[in-house]
Amino acid sequence: MIEPLFEFSLNLIDFTYLLYFYLRLTNQKWEWKKAIIAIFAISIIQYTKDHFIDFGILTFIIDKSLMILFLFLYSEKRN
Repeated sequence: MIEPLFEFSLNLIDFTYLLYFYLRLTNQKWEWKKAIIAIFAISIIQYTKDHFIDFGILTFIIDKSLMILFLFLYSEKRN
């Protein structure tokens, strides 16, 4: 029981840091509600992916695609 919670908490930490540095680089403000929903949603997807897919390079590609998707969905359109 401890191991799945530990893995999920690591996913939360990873995506929180990713979002934090992304927002710092783009000089955007931290929107708490939007950030929490985005971090939990992508962490749940990442956690379930880790338990169903374990094919080496395919896992690596999916991880990087999830990070790009996460940042793309979180970012706002700019004029």
